[in-house]
Amino acid sequence: MLNVAGFNPTTGEWNDSFLGDFLWDNTNIGEAIPNVMTPFTWSILSFAYGLLNIIPGYHTVGNICGRPYQNGSVMYALLVALGKDPEEMIKDFGGGLDIPEDLTIPMISVPWQHKFSILSRGISMRI
Repeated sequence: MLNVAGFNPTTGEWNDSFLGDFLWDNTNIGEAIPNVMTPFTWSILSFAYGLLNIIPGYHTVGNICGRPYQNGSVMYALLVALGKDPEEMIKDFGGGLDIPEDLTIPMISVPWQHKFSILSRGISMRI
């Protein structure tokens, strides 16, 4: 299903950054889709990436002013919830990103009940 929560029908603007406090990044996805997307392209991407939503209730990819962005807070929260040290995670996470040292990555709370299903889903997607 298409995520329309960040869409303002009055102005026609689409900005998923209003959905919450997340670290949005378009490092890799912006290279693959460097121009503003058409609504059709976004509907296909939204559907495809919707299948990869790992943490219930949080989107892994969003639309900000017609360009796709990855929700870095989702991956950060997932790896920290599965036992990754937050300090090491920031070092690893920053490998492809220019994250300022004083930046605090917004954290998503992952209920313990979801950790096993998230882990099993992540493993099944790798096979």
